[in-house]
Order: sequence, then structure tokens, then C-alpha cells
Amino acid sequence: SPANGAVVPSASQPITLTVTNGSATSGVAVTYTFEVATDVAFTSIVVSKDVPQGSGQTSVTLDVLAPGRDYYWHARTNSGNTAGTFSAPIKFTVGSAVTLGAPVPVSPATGTTADQKPTLIVSNVSRTGPVGAIAYRFEIGSTSSFATILSSGTVPEGSGSTSFTSTVELAPDATFYWRAQAVDATNNATSDYSTIQTFATTVGIDLTKVNYQRFVDISRWPVTDRVV
Repeated sequence: SPANGAVVPSASQPITLTVTNGSATSGVAVTYTFEVATDVAFTSIVVSKDVPQGSGQTSVTLDVLAPGRDYYWHARTNSGNTAGTFSAPIKFTVGSAVTLGAPVPVSPATGTTADQKPTLIVSNVSRTGPVGAIAYRFEIGSTSSFATILSSGTVPEGSGSTSFTSTVELAPDATFYWRAQAVDATNNATSDYSTIQTFATTVGIDLTKVNYQRFVDISRWPVTDRVV
């Protein structure tokens, strides 16, 4: 392994090559030579490693290869001063690298107010390469260091933008910090965090619990504006 025609995601590197042990003269130290090239004739060898024989199978772990191209590998047995014949070339492809841009905060922006269970919104990230499903992790902290996370959650990417509503009720009339990060778990790729935003929570009144007595019950009236 990898088998002929295998496609290996770039994020899955380093790649390990494995062969079933060949036969060799008994009592002589046996090693294996592994070669990786960018052409089937092995005129452009990018990796050549000798390793001692393992038990039943022998493996070697490669350095990280350049993404987005085809490679060929083969191996041979060495017994003492005698080199065996290389195995038939096997082709594998390292997939293109996946990169994710940082999310861009939309709301609440720095200096604005929000509910005690705020909804955080970011614009979806830019991306390159064969990305998988992207999710966004949102975090709310009491300080800009995010040493203490007060509320967090991971949600799948939305259309154009992605939002998260806190399930934790934050303290009223206080300042909080939030940020978000995009994650492609399939390719083990993560973005940088968004720029940190701050917001202040407003003091809310639950109108459904007010005793109106002789006054008009306004708890079901639609909200048409807000006073900040």
C-alpha cells in the first residue's frame, strides 16, 4: 500500500509505503530500498530510503510530498551485498492542498448590543482545493484571550453566511467577545480565527410576565423598532 491508482488527501500525509517481505538468503541481514519518483521510469526520484526488514511486512514513512500531482513508487530487497529486483511501479496521487480563509464577522459588530442569547453571523470563508463539508465553530468569551469560553457551538455552513445562536444566557449589561473558525474535518483543514468582535448585552424585560391589571397587555404586540 498505497495500491495502484490510490488518491491520498494532502492532509493525510505523511504517507507510509508497505510491502510484503520478499525472500532472501537465511542468516544475512536484509534491508529494503523504497523509491518514489514523479515519472514511471524513475528518472526523477524524489525519495530514496533504505530500511531494515520488518516482521512479515516492511514499511517506510515518507516526508511530506508536494500536493496536487502523481507519484510512482517501487521497492526491492537487499540481502548483504546483493540487491534484488525492484517491484513493478505503483502509481498514487496526492490530492491538492485545501486552504480556508478566515471567516468575516457580520453581526454583532464591535460596539453594538445584542440579546443575552445572541445570534452570531459570519460570511462564509473563501476556499481552494477539493474541500469537504465545512462547519463553523463559534466562541463567546469574557475576555479577548478566550481563556474562559462562556458559550460555543459548531454548525454546518449556511448559504452565503453562517449563524449560531447561543444556548447559554449571558449576563445582562456586560461586554463579551466572540470569534469564529471554519473547519473541514474531511481534509483536516482549519482556518484562522475571524477578527475578534465585542458586544454588550442589553437588559431585557419579559413582557409576558408583567401584571398589566387594568392596562393593555402589550406582550403580543409586534416589535417595530428598538431603542438602544
